[in-house]
Amino acid sequence: MHPRAALAIAAIAAAGTAHAGPITFQAFENANAISLDGLNFTVDLVDHGSLVDLVWRNNSTAPAHLVNLYVEATDFSVAALSNPVLIGGDFVAYAPGSAPPNPPGSIGSWSGNLFSAAPLTPRPNHNAVNPGESLTMRFDLHADFNDLTLAMADPQTMRLAAHVRGVGPDQESSIWIVSTAAIPVVPAPGAIGVLILAGLGAARRQR
Repeated sequence: MHPRAALAIAAIAAAGTAHAGPITFQAFENANAISLDGLNFTVDLVDHGSLVDLVWRNNSTAPAHLVNLYVEATDFSVAALSNPVLIGGDFVAYAPGSAPPNPPGSIGSWSGNLFSAAPLTPRPNHNAVNPGESLTMRFDLHADFNDLTLAMADPQTMRLAAHVRGVGPDQESSIWIVSTAAIPVVPAPGAIGVLILAGLGAARRQR
């Protein structure tokens, strides 16, 4: 993952479920100046109507443990999301709460956590989101899904952050990452056909 990689959000409608993603990250703290080559972390948003999933993925081709995960508490996120539930996998086991309780100060102004999670001890690296694995945070959704994707595109509205361990040539370094900003493209369910028809109509008018 390049440290300046931009967040890109796109949405598709399939089987009545909207998807947005991937949200990408950039490193904001890299104390040992390790190479970020091969590191890739994303979050997908999945709309289930009154519920929404934040699916954290470790797509890295280099060793890395995605450990402490943070969802920022902002006016929007507090109003839009509640009742988080963690859904892991065969080798991914997390519990609410993180240590440290917040990302480091180098992230800038962080308004606290709506929710955070960390791997279960005594084997946190084994239970973490390792390459090829994912962890889902499922929330009750009290906002329009498109509004949530727009909020995720604006770092002033809502951010995600994470601590990544086990990186670098000795696999003993760590970095901190934060979601980055871009303008999302979010077609509402059923709107894709409308957009295609509108495009055909515009083409005919130009002839």
